[in-house]
Amino acid sequence: MKISALAIFLLAIPLIGLKASLINKKDSIPEWYNDYDVKFYKMDLEASDTSAYISGNVTILSQVSANVLDTFKFELFSGLTLDSVFADNRKTTFVRSGDVVSAALPHALQHGQLTSV
Repeated sequence: MKISALAIFLLAIPLIGLKASLINKKDSIPEWYNDYDVKFYKMDLEASDTSAYISGNVTILSQVSANVLDTFKFELFSGLTLDSVFADNRKTTFVRSGDVVSAALPHALQHGQLTSV
């Protein structure tokens, strides 16, 4: 089944929805939001008209804004299952706390470096 651009956008809302809502509440933005600058999201999703489930992969290409970054944090709706996280093509450990996922990077990155998670 082909997924339209609108459907992909709607599926991405759990990834970016909370961030957008927090931007309107400047005092509520977590400090880690400024740790990196997203350059590109790649979403490779599978869906079927015979199931309520979706599966797939999302890759985030970003540039480090912090002085040093050793943990990559992102949001994913807690109702969605996350089975693995890869950082720069290496499987890494991660911890979930509500909608926030914290993934250990293979090595600390310096300001200006690119990373793919």
